[in-house]
Amino acid sequence: MQNKKGEYQDDKMCGIWYYFENTGILWMVSHSFSKNTISIINEGDQKIYTSDYKCYSVFYYPNGNIQSEGLLLWSEGETLEFDFSREYGGWKYYGKSEKFIQRV
Repeated sequence: MQNKKGEYQDDKMCGIWYYFENTGILWMVSHSFSKNTISIINEGDQKIYTSDYKCYSVFYYPNGNIQSEGLLLWSEGETLEFDFSREYGGWKYYGKSEKFIQRV
């Protein structure tokens, strides 16, 4: 289980949230929390997922360098640190030396 630190306002996540491995190593930072209006649709134009919230997240390698960054979507009852969140839009990915690899 990871440790996390952040603030709530009106029972909603706000500000900057920090997520740490059990060893104390920072592995994710999230900010810019807001209500989501984005729907993800498949090629057949059928709505397959509409999340409640969105935020910008940055994931880190154990050496402290950025691994990836972009917009995450999630819903009530789900948490950012598990596989229930979805990447959306243009994500950036980096190698362990923070050399830019690709934008997806």
